[in-house]
Amino acid sequence: MDYRFLAASQDLERREFQQKLEGERLKETEARLASEQKSVRHQQRLLIGVSVALVAAIVLGIATLYANRQASLSEVRAIAAASNGSFNSNQRLDALVQAIQARRKG
Repeated sequence: MDYRFLAASQDLERREFQQKLEGERLKETEARLASEQKSVRHQQRLLIGVSVALVAAIVLGIATLYANRQASLSEVRAIAAASNGSFNSNQRLDALVQAIQARRKG
């Protein structure tokens, strides 16, 4: 009878110890999960920020290319207008040189 009581007592202690260990493991796992979720949220915010910056850089690049193209066209138009003015004032050589410049830039 004493052996059964002792065995039951040891079995109860073992189960209580295992439950305690399982509880500690559960807390550690929950803490790790919370930390990973926080890390994931941080990475998502960072990814969104980088994506927004990339889109802004692309838009600014396109706007810069457009502005550069417009400036080049304006320069060609100005040279062509100067060429017409030179031609109209009988400065034909200057008009020809300006026309060639306009063609090279266009």
